[in-house]
Amino acid sequence: MIGEKPMETDKEKWYDFIIENFSDENIYKIKEDNIAHIIISAAQADNYTTIEFIFSENNLEDIQFNNSFANGGSGELTSQSIQYNKENIFKIKNYLEIPIDRGWREIDFYFLTDHLYKTQVFYNKNETRPDFVRYHSFLSIIIGILTLGGILAKQKELFIPPIRSKE
Repeated sequence: MIGEKPMETDKEKWYDFIIENFSDENIYKIKEDNIAHIIISAAQADNYTTIEFIFSENNLEDIQFNNSFANGGSGELTSQSIQYNKENIFKIKNYLEIPIDRGWREIDFYFLTDHLYKTQVFYNKNETRPDFVRYHSFLSIIIGILTLGGILAKQKELFIPPIRSKE
């Protein structure tokens, strides 16, 4: 019909979602890296966590969070396009509670003192089973077998604080 607003694409709806949820400049900074990436970072100078919304044309393909002091990050939220609907909004808001309100824990595993070969990521800092494992080398499985007894390996644990401090 004449005068009717054209339907928004999923990308436009997700962009509105981002503005609606991350517009508080005291907490967040929004940066469009390029057409395919919108990066949310903490406004506080001492928090190095970023949340990245990754688009492919008009589709939201993934959301990832990372911290410059950490080696693991979040991994992939999904392996398929994320349609804009109530169910996915709910899932994404729950997922984003990790970097925003809870923080996360990582354990880095090193071979022969300084070769990082594996990172385990725990979305709940009290869990014993990782939510995500990132292998940093194609030899990681072999290194893992060599280091089973902990003789040739060491590990470093790190807690990444949430973007929004609990005051």
